[in-house]
Amino acid sequence: VTLCRMIIPRNSNLEGLLSVDVDPVNLQDIKWLKSITKLPIMVKGIVTAEDAARKAVDAGVSGIVVSNHGARQLDYTPPTISVLDEVLLSFSSS
Repeated sequence: VTLCRMIIPRNSNLEGLLSVDVDPVNLQDIKWLKSITKLPIMVKGIVTAEDAARKAVDAGVSGIVVSNHGARQLDYTPPTISVLDEVLLSFSSS
């Protein structure tokens, strides 16, 4: 997707724009990326243990970054510090 060529509708926020025009990265994308490079792959934007953290590590990423990307556009996103324990505990129990 070339963002500079996209027509941005008036009164559109970033969340609305990205949810329509940019597909989220999924586990198949991570596996494909691993198949074409030997570089380490990190995943940023992890905010839940059960959903993304364990699956990302199981997919073979080199590391994860627990982050809500600053939550500037998504004001309902939980603060990173409040989900960090949940993510860490999910790895210490396995």
